[in-house]
Amino acid sequence: MSETPPPPAAESDAERARVAAALATLRAAVRQRQGELATARGGEGDDLALDLAELRRREFVEEPVPVSPRRFGRGLVLLRKLFWHLGLKWHARAVWAQQNGFNQSSSRLLQELAERERAARRRVEQLEARVAKLEAAAVEPPAAAPPGDERR
Repeated sequence: MSETPPPPAAESDAERARVAAALATLRAAVRQRQGELATARGGEGDDLALDLAELRRREFVEEPVPVSPRRFGRGLVLLRKLFWHLGLKWHARAVWAQQNGFNQSSSRLLQELAERERAARRRVEQLEARVAKLEAAAVEPPAAAPPGDERR
Protein backbone atom coordinates (compact mmCIF):
# COMPACT_ATOMS: atom_id res chain seq x y z
CA MET A 1 0.00 0.00 0.00
CA SER A 2 1.21 3.41 -0.84
CA GLU A 3 0.63 6.40 1.37
CA THR A 4 -0.73 9.58 -0.09
CA PRO A 5 1.73 12.43 -0.18
CA PRO A 6 1.07 15.32 2.21
CA PRO A 7 -0.78 18.26 0.64
CA PRO A 8 1.20 21.21 -0.58
CA ALA A 9 1.76 23.99 1.95
CA ALA A 10 -0.54 26.44 0.12
CA GLU A 11 -3.49 24.03 0.24
CA SER A 12 -2.77 23.29 3.88
CA ASP A 13 -2.68 27.00 4.75
CA ALA A 14 -5.89 27.64 2.83
CA GLU A 15 -7.56 24.73 4.62
CA ARG A 16 -6.37 26.02 7.99
CA ALA A 17 -7.72 29.49 7.18
CA ARG A 18 -11.10 28.00 6.18
CA VAL A 19 -11.29 25.94 9.37
CA ALA A 20 -10.27 28.96 11.49
CA ALA A 21 -13.01 31.07 9.87
CA ALA A 22 -15.59 28.34 10.48
CA LEU A 23 -14.52 28.03 14.13
CA ALA A 24 -14.70 31.80 14.61
CA THR A 25 -18.23 31.85 13.20
CA LEU A 26 -19.22 28.96 15.43
CA ARG A 27 -17.75 30.62 18.53
CA ALA A 28 -19.62 33.85 17.73
CA ALA A 29 -22.89 31.94 17.41
CA VAL A 30 -22.28 30.16 20.73
CA ARG A 31 -21.53 33.47 22.48
CA GLN A 32 -24.71 34.97 21.03
CA ARG A 33 -26.79 32.00 22.23
CA GLN A 34 -25.24 32.18 25.70
CA GLY A 35 -26.04 35.90 25.82
CA GLU A 36 -29.66 35.27 24.81
CA LEU A 37 -30.05 32.62 27.49
CA ALA A 38 -28.39 34.79 30.16
CA THR A 39 -30.72 37.65 29.27
CA ALA A 40 -33.72 35.36 29.35
CA ARG A 41 -32.78 33.94 32.76
CA GLY A 42 -32.33 37.43 34.17
CA GLY A 43 -35.98 38.23 33.49
CA GLU A 44 -39.08 37.77 35.55
CA GLY A 45 -38.25 34.24 36.65
CA ASP A 46 -40.71 32.55 34.31
CA ASP A 47 -39.75 30.16 31.55
CA LEU A 48 -41.44 32.15 28.80
CA ALA A 49 -38.24 33.86 27.63
CA LEU A 50 -36.38 30.54 27.58
CA ASP A 51 -39.22 28.92 25.63
CA LEU A 52 -39.18 31.76 23.09
CA ALA A 53 -35.41 31.39 22.67
CA GLU A 54 -35.90 27.65 22.09
CA LEU A 55 -38.64 28.41 19.57
CA ARG A 56 -36.30 30.74 17.65
CA ARG A 57 -33.64 28.03 17.67
CA ARG A 58 -36.01 25.44 16.19
CA GLU A 59 -37.63 27.81 13.71
CA PHE A 60 -36.06 26.33 10.60
CA VAL A 61 -36.45 22.88 9.10
CA GLU A 62 -33.16 21.77 7.56
CA GLU A 63 -32.09 19.13 5.08
CA PRO A 64 -31.10 15.84 6.69
CA VAL A 65 -27.45 14.86 6.62
CA PRO A 66 -27.12 11.23 5.54
CA VAL A 67 -24.82 9.16 7.76
CA SER A 68 -24.26 5.48 8.28
CA PRO A 69 -22.28 3.77 11.05
CA ARG A 70 -21.98 0.52 9.09
CA ARG A 71 -18.79 -0.88 7.63
CA PHE A 72 -20.01 -0.27 4.09
CA GLY A 73 -21.58 3.06 5.13
CA ARG A 74 -19.88 5.21 2.51
CA GLY A 75 -21.73 3.36 -0.21
CA LEU A 76 -25.04 3.71 1.63
CA VAL A 77 -24.45 7.41 2.18
CA LEU A 78 -23.63 7.83 -1.51
CA LEU A 79 -26.83 5.99 -2.48
CA ARG A 80 -28.89 8.09 -0.08
CA LYS A 81 -27.40 11.31 -1.46
CA LEU A 82 -28.03 10.17 -5.02
CA PHE A 83 -31.64 9.25 -4.24
CA TRP A 84 -32.09 12.54 -2.42
CA HIS A 85 -30.68 14.69 -5.23
CA LEU A 86 -32.46 12.87 -8.02
CA GLY A 87 -35.78 12.03 -6.44
CA LEU A 88 -36.73 14.07 -3.40
CA LYS A 89 -34.88 17.36 -3.26
CA TRP A 90 -37.06 19.29 -5.69
CA HIS A 91 -40.23 18.38 -3.82
CA ALA A 92 -38.96 18.55 -0.24
CA ARG A 93 -37.41 21.99 -0.59
CA ALA A 94 -40.74 23.51 -1.61
CA VAL A 95 -42.46 21.93 1.39
CA TRP A 96 -39.66 23.04 3.73
CA ALA A 97 -39.87 26.59 2.38
CA GLN A 98 -43.58 26.67 3.20
CA GLN A 99 -42.98 25.14 6.63
CA ASN A 100 -40.14 27.56 7.41
CA GLY A 101 -42.34 30.51 6.40
CA PHE A 102 -45.12 29.28 8.67
CA ASN A 103 -42.66 28.69 11.52
CA GLN A 104 -41.23 32.19 11.19
CA SER A 105 -44.69 33.78 11.14
CA SER A 106 -45.78 31.75 14.15
CA SER A 107 -42.60 32.59 16.02
CA ARG A 108 -43.00 36.32 15.38
CA LEU A 109 -46.65 36.19 16.44
CA LEU A 110 -45.87 34.29 19.65
CA GLN A 111 -43.09 36.72 20.52
CA GLU A 112 -45.38 39.70 19.93
CA LEU A 113 -48.13 38.10 22.02
CA ALA A 114 -45.66 37.45 24.81
CA GLU A 115 -44.55 41.10 24.73
CA ARG A 116 -48.16 42.28 24.81
CA GLU A 117 -48.90 39.95 27.72
CA ARG A 118 -45.91 41.34 29.65
CA ALA A 119 -47.06 44.91 28.97
CA ALA A 120 -50.61 44.07 30.06
CA ARG A 121 -49.29 42.42 33.23
CA ARG A 122 -47.22 45.53 34.06
CA ARG A 123 -50.25 47.75 33.44
CA VAL A 124 -52.47 45.60 35.69
CA GLU A 125 -49.84 45.79 38.45
CA GLN A 126 -49.74 49.59 38.11
CA LEU A 127 -53.53 49.82 38.24
CA GLU A 128 -53.72 47.49 41.26
CA ALA A 129 -51.18 49.64 43.10
CA ARG A 130 -53.17 52.75 42.20
CA VAL A 131 -56.46 51.21 43.40
CA ALA A 132 -54.81 50.10 46.65
CA LYS A 133 -53.52 53.63 47.18
CA LEU A 134 -56.98 55.13 46.53
CA GLU A 135 -58.66 52.60 48.84
CA ALA A 136 -56.16 53.37 51.59
CA ALA A 137 -56.85 57.09 51.20
CA ALA A 138 -60.64 56.52 51.32
CA VAL A 139 -60.46 54.41 54.51
CA GLU A 140 -58.36 56.85 56.52
CA PRO A 141 -60.44 59.09 58.82
CA PRO A 142 -60.56 62.75 57.89
CA ALA A 143 -58.19 65.04 59.69
CA ALA A 144 -59.36 66.20 63.13
CA ALA A 145 -61.17 69.53 63.19
CA PRO A 146 -59.29 72.45 64.76
CA PRO A 147 -60.11 73.11 68.43
CA GLY A 148 -62.97 75.50 69.16
CA ASP A 149 -64.69 74.70 65.89
CA GLU A 150 -66.95 72.09 67.36
CA ARG A 151 -70.57 72.27 66.40
CA ARG A 152 -73.19 70.93 68.74
